[in-house]
Amino acid sequence: MNDTELNTNDINMLTKKLSSIPVPEGDSDDCYLLIITPEEELLQIETSRETEPERAELRQQLYNYRYRQAKDGNQVYLTDRFLAFWVTLQYYDVSTKFSKRRQRLAYRELEDFLYNKSLLSVIPDINNYPRMLYEALYCSVRRYIATCREDKTFTSVVFGLGTLKDDQVKGKILYDLINGLCFCYKIGLITAYPVLAKAIIHALIREFPFNELTITERIISLLDFQTTQELIDSIR
Repeated sequence: MNDTELNTNDINMLTKKLSSIPVPEGDSDDCYLLIITPEEELLQIETSRETEPERAELRQQLYNYRYRQAKDGNQVYLTDRFLAFWVTLQYYDVSTKFSKRRQRLAYRELEDFLYNKSLLSVIPDINNYPRMLYEALYCSVRRYIATCREDKTFTSVVFGLGTLKDDQVKGKILYDLINGLCFCYKIGLITAYPVLAKAIIHALIREFPFNELTITERIISLLDFQTTQELIDSIR
């Protein structure tokens, strides 16, 4: 089907599919789907040790994998591996559009942020806990969105001569994350890790309700209708 042949029913059909993408099966910590700080996450883990010791231990291991201590002078702080993934994704989306070699490099580096031998060494059976990885990624997307909204560099116009309006900031965030989603699909990362697409789409719908049609149209504009349908079907 050519883009010129698309009609409102075609796009609405895809939008309905996108809006009903299910979350991975498994136990859920509803509060974990909020934007929480590392300190709040540790508190949740400790609180659940008596009732769900196995799950709490796995979450502790995932926490240890996700966060690393860093130092800037005398200041010690935590770096977030998954948050760094979204930042790195924006860089590669811009820099690898015309280079297959760079796209292969992007795949390897982005996969290393998300899911590598280090993660498998601490949680060898992580594939049996897709919901846990999904929740961590979902939370990190929402934290990325919150960070963008608060970042003066992100919300400024060229040369910092003004500030974008709320709708413009929202549009920029949607644009960047959907571009990143499509880029991940093009290099094969979504096929390998469909949980990644679910985290992005669900976070965007949660943060920007009633924008499902905009999300669908943007994906179609980047991939075409047929490929968009394949992407959505692959993660349902």
